[in-house]
Amino acid sequence: HHSPWSMMMRTCLLVAVLFVVHTCCVNIHIVDEATLPGKFEASYQTVSLDGTWSATNGGNVSSISGTVPGNIHMDLWKAGVIQDPYVGYNDINYRWIMYQNWTYSRQFSVSSDILSLDVVSLVCEGLDTIASVTLNGQLLGTTDNMFREYKFDVKSIIKSSNVLQIAFTSAALYAQQQASLYPYVVPYISMATDTPNRNFIRKEQSSFAWDWGPCFEPQGIWRSLYLLGYSTPTITSMTSQTFLIQNKDFDVRIATFINVPNGATQTSGNIVVTVANTTTSFPASLVSGPNVFNNTVTVKNVDLWWPVGSGAQPLYNLTVSYVVNNVIVDSVSRNIGFRSVQIITDPMPDGLSFYFQVNGLPIFIKGANWIPADSFESRVTSDVVQRTLQSAVDANMNMVRVWGGGIYQHEFFYDMCDRMGLMVWEEFMFACAMYPRSDEFLETVAEEVVYQVQRLIHHPSIVLWSGNNENEVAFGWFPETKANPFLYVADYSKLYFDTIYVALRTVDQSRPFLPSSPSRGILSWDPLVAYWGHAGDSNQGDVHYYNDGALCTDVSTFPTPRFASEYGYQGYPSLYAWAQVSNESMWGWNTDFVQHRQHHPSGNNLLFTQIGNHFPVSSKVTQNTSTSFDLYIYLTQATSAICIKAESEHYRRGKGASYKTMGALYWQLNDIWQAPTWSSTEYGGRWKMLHYYAKNFFAPVLVSSYEDPADAYGVHVTSDLNQPLAGYVTIQIWTYTGNMVAAIPSNFSFIPQQSAPVFLGTISKMITQGCASRSSCFFYLIATDTSKNVLSTNVFYLSSLANVTLPRTTITVASIQQTSPSSARVQLSCGSGSVGLYVWVETSVAGLWSDNGFVLFPDAPVTLTFTAWESFTVDSLKSSIKIKTIADTI
Repeated sequence: HHSPWSMMMRTCLLVAVLFVVHTCCVNIHIVDEATLPGKFEASYQTVSLDGTWSATNGGNVSSISGTVPGNIHMDLWKAGVIQDPYVGYNDINYRWIMYQNWTYSRQFSVSSDILSLDVVSLVCEGLDTIASVTLNGQLLGTTDNMFREYKFDVKSIIKSSNVLQIAFTSAALYAQQQASLYPYVVPYISMATDTPNRNFIRKEQSSFAWDWGPCFEPQGIWRSLYLLGYSTPTITSMTSQTFLIQNKDFDVRIATFINVPNGATQTSGNIVVTVANTTTSFPASLVSGPNVFNNTVTVKNVDLWWPVGSGAQPLYNLTVSYVVNNVIVDSVSRNIGFRSVQIITDPMPDGLSFYFQVNGLPIFIKGANWIPADSFESRVTSDVVQRTLQSAVDANMNMVRVWGGGIYQHEFFYDMCDRMGLMVWEEFMFACAMYPRSDEFLETVAEEVVYQVQRLIHHPSIVLWSGNNENEVAFGWFPETKANPFLYVADYSKLYFDTIYVALRTVDQSRPFLPSSPSRGILSWDPLVAYWGHAGDSNQGDVHYYNDGALCTDVSTFPTPRFASEYGYQGYPSLYAWAQVSNESMWGWNTDFVQHRQHHPSGNNLLFTQIGNHFPVSSKVTQNTSTSFDLYIYLTQATSAICIKAESEHYRRGKGASYKTMGALYWQLNDIWQAPTWSSTEYGGRWKMLHYYAKNFFAPVLVSSYEDPADAYGVHVTSDLNQPLAGYVTIQIWTYTGNMVAAIPSNFSFIPQQSAPVFLGTISKMITQGCASRSSCFFYLIATDTSKNVLSTNVFYLSSLANVTLPRTTITVASIQQTSPSSARVQLSCGSGSVGLYVWVETSVAGLWSDNGFVLFPDAPVTLTFTAWESFTVDSLKSSIKIKTIADTI
């Protein structure tokens, strides 16, 4: 069936006078399902215009074949005009492309059946971005927003043979022009290699470059477009909201948008709603033009949709039909879920709480931030998204934050989150800037919000709308906002409260809203009053925290927030990733090429310093050779894993503290290209060491420890289980030569969802036996249940390994057994006289390991499972396995 949100009338909610609004609360008829009409022949017709087009810039590229959906960079590459835009310095070499105006055109034919229909529209689901649309030489209209759907009436223009042309204007030049015409400066954060004034165009903000990504600013028809024709009443959109009544009973509020061509019959019928074994009919009398019907259906004793880790994710089919004389005229369906969601902001002694409550249960949020998966969205397939989202679930995450500098994600992204139980913190696409408040800008934003919320509203995975990323806290960044705060506060309020929030609430009243992240939240909903100032306050709302220069294992440097929605440390992608876009002559920790890919100011130096906090940095890892660069990559990944592990464990322990931290979303889950970034999975999907660590530090039961203040040692157990938990924790004391010299036992008995200390001690007293000094021993923690099943393990280093004399370590592959076409078991062992630290196993075969970056003790072999994403043999796997430990870097 057609996508009803993609047929939405452009002014369907914003110009209410156009609507005949029917709120049907009476004359409800419960229908016997046996009497329902059967299948129907759709009364509308569609003609896809996806496929092959031609593209030109009217100059050096006279005409090439283009692909829709797609973009000009991929088309130029396919035509042989350019090479892979990601290779080498091509992000700079190909900047000429973004300054050109590119025109796409195609010829197409339509049947007499289409021409005879009363309504024929051209529906464009996504044009990137500034464009003029012409059919048969007549201008249909212009576009200024890549996040909107555009619909054009072509009934009087279309013929049996047609020429459609979409002429794009350079986003870089348009943004600069708009800024030059504006009466005052509207500041924004500038990124390495960007072009100016990204905030003046409704286009993916990170396409202008970010501190983890390149500047390409692609043009093109990035989503599908098609002809839609009909002569009978047609459902152009349908939205649904669920509201908890009590227990497992819900109201489903449905808005059905029906367009009636002039002169159409069948204007008196019924809206028939079927959901959760309940079918209800509502009378519907239509008038010519757009109509909207608001109906409520009550369903009882449904199965609840839960976040992953807290329960199942049942989905129900919701079907809404327009029926006349027992014949379905039009019908649309969605999958929906039943769940309640709130952000609880109760008074606390020093502020307000901030936590998500789903179906009445407080949920500790564990997850990461999602950025665009590619600079060129035509390459973001469902397989790419599936792999990354599954990696999030495999790492025990229950939420992803769709960051506000990217795009509203594809439909399959949210479908997968619904099925997987991944909650989505969904932001509107504004980031790290002030924005203009001209009438034209606010109008297109309002249209954008209505369209996107209508498109996404039925997804139970979306649990929050957030107005922007860091734009409130950005008031402290710019000289202009500091000098004239009243002006920019007026701009801010006009955009996020008077425009975005108002447009949002015309469609969706069922979810919480935050004006920004970080933010102190909302003081009052009616009238709407937000807290202002001190965004990022640890005592209220959410926090973004970065402190690259501090010793990241010193927990006293971390905030004690209610909710940490951003924090992170950089690491490099694997040598396999670098090899896709560069050659060995370009490799080294501080080569020109690596510096070019490093968009974070002083990023390489900060990372080098942080590595030195934890590991010896010898000349072995700083030479410009592939072997040296590979070792340096390994140290960056270990450092990122150590630092984000320490901070994440701190936040999970905070669940049981007086300040009650209830969420940890690190920055960032995925990569847009191959470069130094904060991600835990690299471009292509391989897991960095951080992601393996996340699997452990986000596990349902976690044992963790810390030193604060000096010499004071604490061990915590954190449980996210909804049932009581009892067990034991053993602190093993090991020397680096592989001898366990002591073991300290403790026990615990927890209520559901508890986080609490299980051991408090003094390090200097704990290591009196068998340890000459702190640099000769480390702690290994094992938590088990009462049946001795291992729940969680962890390691605590008493000294930086830079201060430790590490013996040579020999790790051998004891055996490899292929267990299926896509998996194998690999057994590793460590020789006597040493301990394998940060044991890292990798292979050229794309896939993932059951564990990595771990401690391997002598005479205690470990068996790993390898799951391949491509075909392999035992020989190909064995020959390509590489193993590193920290001792190899010295």
